[in-house]
Amino acid sequence: MKARIFIGGLSLLSLSVAQAALDGPSVRLADTVITGTGFEVASLMSPGSVTRIGEDDLRRRSLADVADLFRDIPGVVLSDSDTPGMKRISIRGESSRRVTIRIDGQTVTDHTDYGTPLLIDPAMIERVEVVRGPASVINGSNAIGGVVNIITRRGSDVPLESYVGGGYYSATQGYRSNAGLSGSSGGFDYRLGLSRSEHGDRRTRGHGELDNSAYDNQSAALHLGYRRDNHYVAFKAERFDLSAGSWVEPQPGSEFNLDFPKRDQRHYALFYEATDLNPVVKKLSANAYRRTVDRDFNNNVLTRVLPVTVMVDNNSLDEQLTRGLGLQAELELFSEQTTLIGLEYMDDELDSDKFGSTTRITPAGTVVTPASASQKADQQTLSAFAQQEWQFAESWTAYLGGRYYRVESELARSTERTAVDSADERVLGSLGIVYSPAPHWALRANLAQGYSYPTLAQLYSVSPARERIFYGNPDLKPERARVVELGWRYEVPLVTTDVVLFHTIAKDYIDRQRIGATPDGYLPPGNSALEQWQYTNVNEANTTGLEVSLEWRPDWLVQPHAALSLSRREFDYGNGYSTRDSGLPAAMGTLGLRSYAQLGQVSNEFDFFVRTASGAERKGADRSVEDREGGYATLNLAWTLDYQERVGVRLLLGNLLNRSYRPLDELPGLKRHIDTEITLTF
Repeated sequence: MKARIFIGGLSLLSLSVAQAALDGPSVRLADTVITGTGFEVASLMSPGSVTRIGEDDLRRRSLADVADLFRDIPGVVLSDSDTPGMKRISIRGESSRRVTIRIDGQTVTDHTDYGTPLLIDPAMIERVEVVRGPASVINGSNAIGGVVNIITRRGSDVPLESYVGGGYYSATQGYRSNAGLSGSSGGFDYRLGLSRSEHGDRRTRGHGELDNSAYDNQSAALHLGYRRDNHYVAFKAERFDLSAGSWVEPQPGSEFNLDFPKRDQRHYALFYEATDLNPVVKKLSANAYRRTVDRDFNNNVLTRVLPVTVMVDNNSLDEQLTRGLGLQAELELFSEQTTLIGLEYMDDELDSDKFGSTTRITPAGTVVTPASASQKADQQTLSAFAQQEWQFAESWTAYLGGRYYRVESELARSTERTAVDSADERVLGSLGIVYSPAPHWALRANLAQGYSYPTLAQLYSVSPARERIFYGNPDLKPERARVVELGWRYEVPLVTTDVVLFHTIAKDYIDRQRIGATPDGYLPPGNSALEQWQYTNVNEANTTGLEVSLEWRPDWLVQPHAALSLSRREFDYGNGYSTRDSGLPAAMGTLGLRSYAQLGQVSNEFDFFVRTASGAERKGADRSVEDREGGYATLNLAWTLDYQERVGVRLLLGNLLNRSYRPLDELPGLKRHIDTEITLTF
């Protein structure tokens, strides 16, 4: 019944937009994507829900934070866990650690409880592709919520091109500056980019100035490539250094301070690509990389329950080393149909040292209890995958994929518990079908699986935070998910629209629950007053939703655009309690009007838009309310000016009505503010 209603609705919608598009030619748009299938296909023909953020989208955005690129994609919300400058992406209600982040096809891992932050200079990005929904067959572990694949720039088309840019952001009294060189000659191409940002404490309408919310970062990135005939090799190097405070809402009787004085990332990668080697091997690619992340984390808590004062100081130093290798081949075993095969290996090592003390001040005297801990753990992931494109009728194309996983984890050394290891083997599959009887529209159905193996922190760590201590659980099972999607795309010069109805079932969720005693294998905590918690698998989550995006480009003064998602998510904690208060807004979206004007060699674009979300509440397994925020809507105006592709100016007037609001899992929203950026290209 639901399918009939959905198809009927699509038919009515297609009739309405088709009538509006009669004056425009029916042509397939040039945009292509690779993230949903592993090889290049027209965006119209992708079996999954893929959003492409191209050069034009990057050009029109004012970006104090690269994560803001994703804010208007249906089903996508941002989270920063009260830490500015380290935004993460949540897709369809799945937490950020269930979203795979890839840069140039290489997975970026982060063995914390928060998920992988988006730390990259926006000037180095060529385009971004976002897959919404489970996609672990093609894109690897953790792709339960979806995938963000960032493709970086190579050299430019001229021997030497340079740019300089800067920006100012009033709500944080912050600035960003960047500069770069790029070019190509004699088969060689290159690009060098430098950037620097500094932001002060955030200014909000409802909470005033947020103490300890300042952050700054700096980055440098290098690309060197060489092409000879149909072979291409490249070397990429990148560093990104970040330091940030963390604002915590004040609580009576307690003072809490959180700092990330250092999060330094280094990345080195080699790429090889060959095309049209013979009639069967259409493309062969390989890559190898090494990434290190150094984290310094400080956590200080002061609690007064007179006549006793307790001060807890914790410092954590983590070093994560990731080495990876990927091989992939696109074959044409059958006429004009692509067969993809690939192999990926990834080795993560996490070396962690923790230092701290608990100071207890009473009328009888002061007692200081020092504490220290260290551990080293590693995780290896080996996977092999295949995907077959099959055009089994004139208007029908199927994509059948499978992936085999072998994951091994080991706690090699720890002062907190005995050594232990764990492993898992898994086979996943996906099936997508696209029906496209005309070159401008397509219906699709997609069945896909997601898979997320526990992080090293979830398996083995001992992490104090405020009045709690969290223990890893080496008996954790991997999280799993599967999705059923029905979608419709329509693309003509006048109209672009995408509609998808989905249902996702996720099992064996990893969450934290309070326990009454120290888990087996661990040493008791030095401070007996700490609450003890442990990671554990809860039962499942079910999410049903509708996502719609629309761009209508009539020959009017203004052109409407919209992105909307409606969703319902239910947690079943496996203890007899289930709730729809899962922290996901039931409705959220963007609605706006764009206007384009060409004045000689100057092009202008204005975008007057509203961002809105309904209220959300999150309840834990014990039925208590963990977080609650009301709904909100902000009115915004963006202006983009370009002159001969040499001068670019971006201006954002945000929160024009100066509303007080706070999205769930984010810092309180900025008060009325102005963001300005300018880029000069020579």
